[in-house]
Amino acid sequence: MLLENKRAVVTGGARGIGLAIASRFLMEGAEVILCDIHEERLQEALEQLQPLGHVQGKKLDVSDRQAVDNLARELEAAYGGKPADILVNNAGIGASTPFLELTDAIWDSVMNVNLKGAVYCTQALLPGMLSHGGGVILNMGSTNGMRGQPTMAHYNASKAALVSLTQTLAVEFATQGIRANCVCPGSIATELNMKDSGWDPDYLEQFRQHIPQQRFGKPEDIGWACAYLASDVSGFVTGQTLVLDGGLLAQQ
Repeated sequence: MLLENKRAVVTGGARGIGLAIASRFLMEGAEVILCDIHEERLQEALEQLQPLGHVQGKKLDVSDRQAVDNLARELEAAYGGKPADILVNNAGIGASTPFLELTDAIWDSVMNVNLKGAVYCTQALLPGMLSHGGGVILNMGSTNGMRGQPTMAHYNASKAALVSLTQTLAVEFATQGIRANCVCPGSIATELNMKDSGWDPDYLEQFRQHIPQQRFGKPEDIGWACAYLASDVSGFVTGQTLVLDGGLLAQQ
């Protein structure tokens, strides 16, 4: 088991990639605190995950600093000052919006969750990691943060910022037992990507054919990658961006 005796906080964990990460972590022996803003969806995820191991759910809006700080204090009290060994900043939103139609409200809503949410959670949980010898931070980026894509400027910018944030955390805390890495999925067959993004089905099919492996990724692909990066076997890996895209960026 890669993650035995580890405790992980996974945000945006009630569906899609977050749910797959939590599932793999549990199967690798970790205890998981599953966080999501959608309470009903969170309860459904917990029912699915509980047979796999020790998991608890916490309703959380990562864009609310006070709520994040409250959760950290609650976990510190429950676990002797160290809320988590692993933090997965997976919570994210984004939908197709033409650049000239981007409003402040749309821009801020994406940045508040995707970027500020990762900052808030890291600032809240990192001190406990530091005081107990170290930990792992995984930020969920995207290939969109590495290449341009029309009508996704707000989402792309938030994911590019996470790559830079990851590198900074890795360098700043390297001597204090902290490893930080960024996982950058390509097109993954999740509800967010396949439905909520607003992409036309015909466009999605054309995009699938453009991927060298001729398929969309599975959430489980990301779960395996995160388990590796969260585990001690990747102990010399920090500040890196791991791309999982079926070869898409390699051909561009």
